[in-house]
Amino acid sequence: NLALRQLHRIVDAVGRASARSNGQKVTGPAGEISFNEATSALLGALNQDHGLRRRLVAVLGASSALGDHLVAEPGEWPVLATGPSGLPPNAEGYLADDISNIPALRRAYRGSLLRIAAADLTGGRGLEPTMAALSRLADETLAAAYGIAVAALPADPHLAVVAMGKCGGNELN
Repeated sequence: NLALRQLHRIVDAVGRASARSNGQKVTGPAGEISFNEATSALLGALNQDHGLRRRLVAVLGASSALGDHLVAEPGEWPVLATGPSGLPPNAEGYLADDISNIPALRRAYRGSLLRIAAADLTGGRGLEPTMAALSRLADETLAAAYGIAVAALPADPHLAVVAMGKCGGNELN
């Protein structure tokens, strides 16, 4: 039930975002899906890409928070799509190198988390590789946040990050 409800919300959000970007007025209560090219693209991808369908439904059925992220960022669903090579998306916990602000870091973090969760929930990996990917994601997120903070400071910043526990240990407890 959660997956179905979240999928309906995502299709609605995709349609509304597309309508807004085309200068159309979006009216009516949420839940009234306005079909357009963007909703057709999503529904077509779900119909044709079995891997995307499995990954998206698994994530939406397991996490309302990740579903809420996809509703808030309706253009992010392709991070779960099968690549042109036929392989599932990379779920190793890496972030892009060109993250220059906090909103971009937030989107990149959640996109990577979506891929890791999807790989785990669909049986694409075991417990240890999933924990290693989550640890790598935590390390890369801290490094990117540090880079963003340092870029906003004077030339000789006095800034340090103190990580406690297993941070950097390539495992989570």
